[in-house]
Amino acid sequence: MSSSKSVAWKISTENRFQIFPDGSVQIYLTGPTKILPRGALNSPGIFFPPRALSNIMGTRGIRTAAITSYSDYFYISRGAKSECFTVSFCLSASGYAAKFEKSAFKISGGDVLLIPAGLSCDTSAARARIIWFEIAKTPFWRNILGASPVCRKSSNSAKLAVLSGMYAEELYSDNPSVYNLTALSALISKLIAGEFVRDVLSPKCALGSVADLVCGSLSENWTIDSICRKIGVGKAKLNSFFVKNYGATFSKFLLDRRMELAVELCESGMPLGEIAKRTGFSCRNALSFSFKRYFGFPPSGCRR
Repeated sequence: MSSSKSVAWKISTENRFQIFPDGSVQIYLTGPTKILPRGALNSPGIFFPPRALSNIMGTRGIRTAAITSYSDYFYISRGAKSECFTVSFCLSASGYAAKFEKSAFKISGGDVLLIPAGLSCDTSAARARIIWFEIAKTPFWRNILGASPVCRKSSNSAKLAVLSGMYAEELYSDNPSVYNLTALSALISKLIAGEFVRDVLSPKCALGSVADLVCGSLSENWTIDSICRKIGVGKAKLNSFFVKNYGATFSKFLLDRRMELAVELCESGMPLGEIAKRTGFSCRNALSFSFKRYFGFPPSGCRR
């Protein structure tokens, strides 16, 4: 297919070849992909957030994400050495297709396309508007996304379009709220997972009560040992349950919930000492250390 417009930039590596047409727009919800050409960072159609806010989605296993509008013919060839899943939600398209070694799909508006990690794929379209996510190959996402390509009508594309738009609006605002971004990121991650496995984040079994117990009292000095003694299970079983259902070990799940509350209270103006008490940290210094390690900037970075 010939293009009537020039190419803004292209990627050409051992594992990826990509043509990005001039006049197209890519609004990153994370930091840009590492293989993006340096010249593309100055392209008028490329937007990426402040570095301090570029990894909010990374805490959910979403390495890279963007809202992309291709104004003309585009082409992407991904090699088999890809270490991430790619999930693309098509909002509108003309001539959009994906070709794998053993299958091929025609993609329309409202469809979702899953490209598994470690599987080569060529995608192209005359024009398209998509929201795409590159997702880490963690045990949680491997369990959800599997090893086979998928293309079908999406149940959540409309909701994801709204939430992603809200995320981008907040991210690029003059005074972005880290709490809002964290909350939206959690909803987006849940919708992506729910597209492939229903109620994956709402386990209905005895171990499921542990999450409610912990979230209801984050100020308590929870440890994996204390939880295991309380409910009478081993560490391996508890962690296996949390990795499968929440995408994190028990300790990481607890830290995620504490950071979500901490950032909300930080933005409210509450003193750090009080926030530390409410989120289960021994003192404000311990909270500040964990907060900066988690988000990449200190609590003062989200004071509004």
